[in-house]
Amino acid sequence: MKNYIKSLLCMLMVLTVVVTLFVPAFASFDTATAIELDKAYSDSITSNDGEDYYKFTTTKYGRVRFYFTTPMRPFTITVYDSNKKEVKKWVTARSTSGDVVYSEAFDAGTYFVKVTGEGILGAIGAGTGAYDFRLTFTPETKGQPETDADKNNDLAAAKDVKSGNTMSGKILNDDENDFYKFTLTSSGTVTVKLTSKMEYYSAYLLNASGESIWSDESNQWDASKKQRKDEFKFELSAGTYYLQINGQGSKGTLIKLPVKTKGNYSFTLSFKSAGQTSVEPNNSIVNPNKISLGKKVSGHLSMTDGADYFEINVAKGSYMIGFNSYMPSYNIRILNADNKEVWSSKGNKLGEKASSRKDLHEVDLAAGEYFIVVDGGQGKYNFEMAKEITVGKPKITSYSRTTSTLKLRWSKVSGASGYEVFKYDEAKKEYVKVGSTTSKRYLTVKKLKSGEIYKFKIRAYKKLNGVVIYGDFGASRDALTTPAKASISKLTAAKKSATVTWKTVANASGYRVFYTTDKDFDYSKSTMVKDAKATSKTVKKLKSGKRYYFKVRAYRTFKGKNIYGALSKVKSVKIK
Repeated sequence: MKNYIKSLLCMLMVLTVVVTLFVPAFASFDTATAIELDKAYSDSITSNDGEDYYKFTTTKYGRVRFYFTTPMRPFTITVYDSNKKEVKKWVTARSTSGDVVYSEAFDAGTYFVKVTGEGILGAIGAGTGAYDFRLTFTPETKGQPETDADKNNDLAAAKDVKSGNTMSGKILNDDENDFYKFTLTSSGTVTVKLTSKMEYYSAYLLNASGESIWSDESNQWDASKKQRKDEFKFELSAGTYYLQINGQGSKGTLIKLPVKTKGNYSFTLSFKSAGQTSVEPNNSIVNPNKISLGKKVSGHLSMTDGADYFEINVAKGSYMIGFNSYMPSYNIRILNADNKEVWSSKGNKLGEKASSRKDLHEVDLAAGEYFIVVDGGQGKYNFEMAKEITVGKPKITSYSRTTSTLKLRWSKVSGASGYEVFKYDEAKKEYVKVGSTTSKRYLTVKKLKSGEIYKFKIRAYKKLNGVVIYGDFGASRDALTTPAKASISKLTAAKKSATVTWKTVANASGYRVFYTTDKDFDYSKSTMVKDAKATSKTVKKLKSGKRYYFKVRAYRTFKGKNIYGALSKVKSVKIK
């Protein structure tokens, strides 16, 4: 019995030793592995080793970036200060794939990093696997303290913002919100240009009652630039508004995970009035603005303003609406007194690179009361309604010519805002616009070919609220430029004769040769060469022993008349 008890005790001692040898030494702050910044490390999370601890030190304020590569999903990285108090935590979703980079600014000091395979639900569905990681450090300068000394954490303490002022702020803790207040005395466009040093931030626009009317919650910064810059534009009616900023955001695609950051930011708020003449509210058929024909109306649709209504009484007839829009798109509709739509122009979209668009809408109406409704977008607009506008036809009355220009003149069209001149293009087989005028009734068309016949048309136009209304073209008219100056290339004398040779002039119908014994050309004789291809002419019956002086010029026959070019330089020869 004693031997049995002795043997049992020996076995228990051996078992105790074995168990002691295989009890894992769980990682902790005290066993944290010291790591160097900007050096790569490898480790793994196993079912027996569920968390790893590391320790690093910074000697100055700056940004630490955490670069992790691992197939393990999910996993969590938590950073603690030297007192083992949590200062930052990142939870990687199971759906996240690829490398991950996290960033945070830290004061100088010693910090602990804990890596676990836990996800958003803690140990449930915890991940295991190998991972590689590296920490880098970039020194930074702490931002300026908040403009409002961090006292604007609720609506009641919101800091007033004036247009053009730059405000600097700082989110000091994860749950902090900063509020700014601004008041508009007229409707228009508010632009906020914001620079964030926080990795994530959210911005909200609130109305006077503190209700959110806009938000942007997915602003993750540009890691390469170490900041994020955004520009927000709001179309707002007159009133009081609040801008709310915090360091909260979301990350992920299929699964959105909340994240929180701290840091500095700054923004500039600017305002541009829409120049609205319509009176708010006019958002329904109950409170329309009354308007009249021929009077310009300037309106504005804001974020909280769905439509603008205008009331007008008209006689039976045809009407035009000149509409200018600065909105991405707009609709304009006309309702009768019974609130039934009688006409509409919907889906008028702004061009891709355009800042505005101009439209002319035409409608036939019976006599009565109508409501003009503008909706479908945000931004400023203006319009004018008038009776149908007619534009007369101008007539080309005369023109003057040179070898390369034609100066056209035309008759006046009553009430015309301007005129457009078109020239027929032989290559395109159509009339092409070559110029325009406003009050002037003449235009010089340049860069033309000499001796060429051109065909012109002119039309007048009128404007309704800046929108152009064109009239029909007047009758076309042909016009001829002056032939080019001729040039004598050779002059040869013979017995009682001389032969004049010249260079061909483009588009010439023929040439005229002038000759005289008077070097001043006070008098002369001439002879016609009615051949466009001719390049010489022999002049006979000249007096022997006399010196004769010669000039040549080209002409083109146009509508039964010869249109002459300039005379060539004088050349002389003594006749044999």
